[in-house]
Amino acid sequence: MTTGVNMAQLLRERAQKHPDKVAVIVPGPRTLFGGPQGWQQMTYRELEAETDRIAHGLAKIGIKRGMHVTLMVKPSLEFFALTFALWKMGAVLVLVDPGMGMKSLGVCLAEAKPEAFVGIPLAHVARIVLGWAKNSLRILVTVGRRWFWRGHRLADIRATSAVEPYPIALMPPDEMASILFSSGSTGIAKGAVYTHGIFTSQVQYLQEDYGFGDDEIDMATFPL
Repeated sequence: MTTGVNMAQLLRERAQKHPDKVAVIVPGPRTLFGGPQGWQQMTYRELEAETDRIAHGLAKIGIKRGMHVTLMVKPSLEFFALTFALWKMGAVLVLVDPGMGMKSLGVCLAEAKPEAFVGIPLAHVARIVLGWAKNSLRILVTVGRRWFWRGHRLADIRATSAVEPYPIALMPPDEMASILFSSGSTGIAKGAVYTHGIFTSQVQYLQEDYGFGDDEIDMATFPL
């Protein structure tokens, strides 16, 4: 019998238990005066289906278990869907705080050696101009409009991928899930390795220690 853990498994369980409950709420596009123009949201059923669709599409272009994937997307529905899709696949998310500065960011990406880069157009422009991870990247995905660079568009990946449950990669608790780089505000920016065991244990302890229930709403001020 196959056993293991994966943060994305928690999403699937929630989608089965509370399919029509709102899972994520994010601000809509900014108005001329800076405030959000309404709100966007997804239910657990919608988020689960979206992550399945994206995972199937990313697998078709060559992203696989254990591959280091840099994700540079603003907090949005796409950010959450991509995060859980990549976890489902067993890929290793490389998440970097842009507040550390362009030079430090480049150093961190060089250390992480990502093979795939998923980002908004501005992130791709910076990647090209500053040469981020140029020796390791071989798969590029643009979230939004692709300009002069090669690679794939998330919209195309979604449009041509299967609409069926993705087989979640069940991982040993000590297998790497993410590399999260700090901002470096208190020293040199450091990469912290998180395993699927660490992530799932954090969820369990937060629920137990703070008594979080199914009706709670959490405001993530730093979604990364």
